[in-house]
Amino acid sequence: MNAREAIRRTVPFCTPLSSLDDVGRMMYESDQPAIPVVDGTGKVVGLLTDRELAMAMAAKNRGAGQILVRELLGGELIRCLADDAIGDVFDKMKSQRLRSLPVVDAEGKSVGVLSLEDLAHASRKGGITHEQIVSILEVLGKTRGENGETPPKWPWINAASR
Repeated sequence: MNAREAIRRTVPFCTPLSSLDDVGRMMYESDQPAIPVVDGTGKVVGLLTDRELAMAMAAKNRGAGQILVRELLGGELIRCLADDAIGDVFDKMKSQRLRSLPVVDAEGKSVGVLSLEDLAHASRKGGITHEQIVSILEVLGKTRGENGETPPKWPWINAASR
């Protein structure tokens, strides 16, 4: 099984010029906790999660309609290719502590988003084991401190543009 086969739902996408209000509506209407961000050529340049959306609104102290997605972009984009083996995708999600991972084609265009829930369903088809699902949940359940990470200072999201 590969990443493309494990994706269970179609996910909408946003652009760097979308407002957080727009993204929040997309998340609500599609029942998705993460929305890929694509540039003008359709290449994935980011992934915005519901947690990032909420934290950005608190940190920037502005309404969702006044904050653009581009204000949140930055850092390394972790993604996988559509043809990557599900075991390799699992390893990446576990090592990077990710609940969702953008899946792209060879040109970097969005194929969808692979979620932890997709992995759980893949375990029923033999792609990965139930024990692996439990192991990723154990990793995700640890705090930054338990993982030896230092939390970023508040507000961490492009504070200069605040």
